[in-house]
Amino acid sequence: MENEIPRLYDDVREAIRDDVTAASYFSCTTDCWTSRNMSSFMSVTAQLISSDWELKSWCLGCFEMLVDHTGGELKEALYDILDEWNLDKHRLAGITTDNASNNVKAFANLQWLPCFGHNLDLSVNKALQLEHVSSTLGKLRKTVSGVNRSTKRKRKLLTKQVELGLPQNVLLHDVSTRWGSTQRMIQRFLEQQNAVSSVLLADRKSIHLIPGDADLTTLETVNDVLEPLQTFTDAVSGDKQVTSSVILRLLWKIFALLAVSDTDSESAAELKQIVAIDMETRYADADRKLLLECCTFLDPRFKESFVANPAAVKTKLRAELAGAVSAAAGVDTEDTAELKTKKTLKTCSGLHGLLSSIKEAKSGVSTSSPVETPTAVKTPKELFDCEVLLYESMAETEAENDPLSWWKGKESTFPVLAQLAKKYLCISATSCSSERVFSTSGYICNDRRNNLSGDHLDMLVFLAQNLPRI
Repeated sequence: MENEIPRLYDDVREAIRDDVTAASYFSCTTDCWTSRNMSSFMSVTAQLISSDWELKSWCLGCFEMLVDHTGGELKEALYDILDEWNLDKHRLAGITTDNASNNVKAFANLQWLPCFGHNLDLSVNKALQLEHVSSTLGKLRKTVSGVNRSTKRKRKLLTKQVELGLPQNVLLHDVSTRWGSTQRMIQRFLEQQNAVSSVLLADRKSIHLIPGDADLTTLETVNDVLEPLQTFTDAVSGDKQVTSSVILRLLWKIFALLAVSDTDSESAAELKQIVAIDMETRYADADRKLLLECCTFLDPRFKESFVANPAAVKTKLRAELAGAVSAAAGVDTEDTAELKTKKTLKTCSGLHGLLSSIKEAKSGVSTSSPVETPTAVKTPKELFDCEVLLYESMAETEAENDPLSWWKGKESTFPVLAQLAKKYLCISATSCSSERVFSTSGYICNDRRNNLSGDHLDMLVFLAQNLPRI
């Protein structure tokens, strides 16, 4: 195995290098982790949209960090990794990390996007830190531990569940860094409340573990507020679907769920306001908001409904034409009105071309035919404006549709916008890809293998993450 693993590592690495370097643009996620033997590592993943309009995510590695995690060191480490993979930094569409101050300092000028899941976690945990909520959760954790750590009580709980016709589920303990686990702990306890109370009442020594009426009211309120938010993090945690373009839509839905109504109790209203205000603050930055609006504009499902400032979006996209036009086949990159004679299809040329394209978009059948005709090559700005005019005239597609499939079918109609779509839609809404790398690292670098060298751990994690995707 001393030779086989390095050989396999080299083969997989070359296959991924070919895939990543061939992409017009790519985005990254990154995170840092400390192993059991107190070695520090930095994970980097790359997301890209292939020529066949397939969203791909690759682990570039789990690299040992032998320096402090300052903003400057993290930025330099990322650049070193990109250079090692022969990746042009100018093709980096964006980078997604958590909200640690060193990450903000390191990547602020690289179209940095804060992890949506981390933002929501911080906002919810801010509400859970309210004194009466925090106190109640502390009591609940003692109740859960008191039952789960006693074989006698667990056995009695199972009997009571059968008697009361309740699901035979165990109580759950939360993880302090994951608000979703706290909500599930509350939900499970409320489900099993009668059975748990019956078990604890049977023993004088455990009566103090039964939550009081005020605590039960608090738990029910917290559960009612948080349960509708449970699905949002999971919805954008995958790496096989476009996620950056749905953040504004999700935020709109979250704020709608957190709107205070007349039927809300004072406690529920306070919880909702804290989460909503904190989330709004985290997405108030003008640059972040514009980045998200660009992603949303290039998603044919939401291009009209959730873009508040289309003029600013088009200005930003127009400023990036040089890279997009050079990536679009057969388009000049000169910003002058230079006329050439080409053999091309009539697309977006005059009223007839525009109407033909709109009809094609509506019917799904091409109405244009290959006609060899002298035509003027438009400047990038003219071509961009022409494509935007046609793109905006089309109706939004259904929310359930895949935007990449739409762009695959329309790439020839929108050669410039398609390249911009590849740039912005490959950006990840969360840093879950990097966090999954460390989950894998934790399984590999376990108590019995905690003396693995950094290079060996990197090889094993790299193969574990990428081999199933080859």
